[in-house]
Amino acid sequence: MKSIIILIMVCVLFCSINTYSQVPQKISYQGLLTSSSGAPVQDGSYNLKFEIFNLPSGGTLRHSETHNGVQLIQGTFRVTLGPLPAIFSESLYVEVTALAGSPGISSDLTFSPRSELTSAPYSLAPWVSSGNNIFYAQGNVGIGTTSPSKALEISGVGDVLGDGTLPDIGTAVIHDGSTAADDRAALTLQKSFGDWMADDRRIGISFRGGESNMAQHEYGRIVGGRNSGNGGFGYLGFHAGINDNTKTDHVRIMYNGNVGIGTTSPTAKLDVEGNVKVADGTQGSGKVLTSDANGLASWQTPAGGGGHFVGESYGGGIVFFVYDNGQHGLIAATTDQSTGVHWFSDHADIVGATGDGLRAGEMNTTIIVTNQILQYQHGTLAAIVCADASVTVGGINYGDWYLPSKYELNLLYLQKDIVGGFTNNGYWSSTEASFSTAWLQNFGDGSQAADEKARTYYVRAVRSF
Repeated sequence: MKSIIILIMVCVLFCSINTYSQVPQKISYQGLLTSSSGAPVQDGSYNLKFEIFNLPSGGTLRHSETHNGVQLIQGTFRVTLGPLPAIFSESLYVEVTALAGSPGISSDLTFSPRSELTSAPYSLAPWVSSGNNIFYAQGNVGIGTTSPSKALEISGVGDVLGDGTLPDIGTAVIHDGSTAADDRAALTLQKSFGDWMADDRRIGISFRGGESNMAQHEYGRIVGGRNSGNGGFGYLGFHAGINDNTKTDHVRIMYNGNVGIGTTSPTAKLDVEGNVKVADGTQGSGKVLTSDANGLASWQTPAGGGGHFVGESYGGGIVFFVYDNGQHGLIAATTDQSTGVHWFSDHADIVGATGDGLRAGEMNTTIIVTNQILQYQHGTLAAIVCADASVTVGGINYGDWYLPSKYELNLLYLQKDIVGGFTNNGYWSSTEASFSTAWLQNFGDGSQAADEKARTYYVRAVRSF
């Protein structure tokens, strides 16, 4: 038998793609082996090796497999090659070798020329199966276009259910396949929203469902757009409703960060057209929404007859406690009077400033200052820096500040976020604990403790009204 053999090959692809089965990566390969004179090789059982290369000669081996006991009758045979790897992205050529031991063959014999794989096997490319999954290995997918330029390009307009019974409303539709009118649901990618808004450009996602005419039953939409009303700048709009023909966005975010609720032309970072409800558990009839120095709002009860309220800027500081319907209360300075000062002199001594309770800090401060001056004629103490504090607001000078009592200091801690400007360190009170200690409060965790009077802590002055 000569080494130059004519190879005739017919390939048929067995490839069935559906939702429920894995794509078989195999090809059916049949051929006719002849001698150089054209006569079929003798009948018998052959061991054949099949190798797939990327060139007619030489080249790179892409796949190889051996089939034993292949029956040849009149020189013809048929085998199934595979499973095959994802190699169908280039020209491929099959080379057949009859292995030693086959009828009339004492040593391996390679038939030539190689045979090129033609159209049918290429239908495997570039789809690749993995387990129960199939994915696109390379290239672009086009729907409605024969020349997709992106991984997935959808072009054209179609109806929701694909049966031609519904109006053209989108460029791409994902729906549940329901045929009952009341059960239909669809997610639609839309290029234009028709007369929903008189805009130059609108593209987005529409959620539709129910009834046969889903164009009139839109559950909601998210739309990016541009119109002449905002100088041609873009926006992002949100709309929700069923059979809603208002044709306006319920919420709109503008190019500059302004957010509109109930308006499509917000002029502030938050522009609400309509009623606003703010509920945090403290709301109540007749209360007023008050902001602290950091912009944190809370509901406060206004005092009758011109009374004051917590968070109010008044009397040279911030009101942090009220009673008698806002007619009386306590005011805190807006900044600390010291970031580190002694409570009393370095000498341990009973001062007598043991008062605690509402406005007790006034008397405590007087006692501390008097004792210091009488005994030492000098010194910078927590009570003294408070007594020396002076704040002028609106032409009025407020000079009656004092170091709060232990009780008053805790009231101040409870409203520290409203008053503002505090650290998480300890703050002195004016209440004495023993001959060598006085009470302070940690403004980080709110705990109160007694510490040496010679220690240094922060100070915040208060005054009463």
